Amino acid sequence: MLPILLALLLLSWGCASKTPSLAPTVVQEPFPTEGPAPYVLQAGDIIGIRFWDNPELDEEMKIRPDGMISMPFVDEVQAAGRTPNELDEDLTRLYQQELARPTITVIVRDAVGQQVFVGGEVGENGVYDLRGKMSVFQAIQMAGDFKPTAYRAEVLVIRTRPDGTRIARTLDLNPVLSGANPNADMLLQAWDVVFVPRKKITTFDIFAQQYIEPIYRLLPIRVVG
Repeated sequence: MLPILLALLLLSWGCASKTPSLAPTVVQEPFPTEGPAPYVLQAGDIIGIRFWDNPELDEEMKIRPDGMISMPFVDEVQAAGRTPNELDEDLTRLYQQELARPTITVIVRDAVGQQVFVGGEVGENGVYDLRGKMSVFQAIQMAGDFKPTAYRAEVLVIRTRPDGTRIARTLDLNPVLSGANPNADMLLQAWDVVFVPRKKITTFDIFAQQYIEPIYRLLPIRVVG
């Protein structure tokens, strides 16, 4: 499905003229300076659960495809869709019936669910795993670098806020590419969309709604309210 959708997006680049009526608004504004939204656990993540006063109960496990984990004494616990702190609170509450003073910490060992989308005028459009600190320029390199037709002066980055609204900004990556100003780059967060246009984006809101919204339907985005 992904290759077909990407092909349709690229073919419609120069001929679409109508904004989808149900497309949500994407606002172009500076990204907030605060840190990223809390990570939400997903199936496949590997987590460690540490019992500070009862180390014999310590566990390290992968969250199952159904989103559950199995714990001693309390059986099945929902993990996917929860932040580590929320799972910590759930386990503490459950173990209060089994332990005198449960002190529990949930540690994300391997967050396999974090992804970003890189598309447009790059070597290979697609969804890529976000591991560690990855910048926009690094993500584009991972996607096969800029095509000769890429408009490097206005690379679009769209981010989903915790409340589900989306904000966007454009980056001029020419100074990064030349080495003149590496600080013109920026770090990505999970579920960011990076789109390299073929030409200058003249009408930002229509462009974002027409070409970016279908991409979000491919990403398993979890919104933390």
